[in-house]
Amino acid sequence: MSGIDTSNSVPPPRGDLETSSQRSRQTERAAEQVAENSATTPSTEPSVDAVSFTQTVEELQSLEAQLRDIPGVDMDRVASIRQAIEDGSYSIDTERLVDSLIQTEQDLS
Repeated sequence: MSGIDTSNSVPPPRGDLETSSQRSRQTERAAEQVAENSATTPSTEPSVDAVSFTQTVEELQSLEAQLRDIPGVDMDRVASIRQAIEDGSYSIDTERLVDSLIQTEQDLS
């Protein structure tokens, strides 16, 4: 076994060089310090949540509010038509009804 050349063997590590485990421990400690500092140190930048609306959005909101105030159904008119149907005095103008249907169809075409 004397035929093995040991002259190219790796020299032992020097005392002034860090091993990878030492570097790893130092990295972990540095990360822990950064985490501690960021958790205890208040941010120098203020945290502000802001929303800005354009004029168009403000106009839309105003129109929506106005529409909410308009009743969808004229209950007085419904009551008067219902009463006219019940007492038999409600009449339907068929020519006007047909003309309106034809006009609606033409508008949609």
